[in-house]
Amino acid sequence: MLSARQAVHHLLLCIQCVMKDSQKTLAMFPDLPETQKNLAVYLMGQNGLLPGGGGTPEKVMHEMVGLMARGSA
Repeated sequence: MLSARQAVHHLLLCIQCVMKDSQKTLAMFPDLPETQKNLAVYLMGQNGLLPGGGGTPEKVMHEMVGLMARGSA
C-alpha cells in the first residue's frame, strides 16, 4: 500500500508535469517545510521534470494513473 508521503510525492510530480515550473508548483504548498521542498525538487530532478532534464511527464502521469487504479481496486 502506498504511504501518505509517497502519495504526496507522486502528486507533486504530477503537478510539476502540468505546471512545468518548480517554483509555481512549490508555491501551491506554502506551509511545506523547506526540507520537504528540497526533497520535492530532488524528486523532480530525478524524474527529469526540471528544465533540461529530458524527462517524460507522460511516464510520471502513467505511473500515477496506475497507482490510482490499484488504490480503487
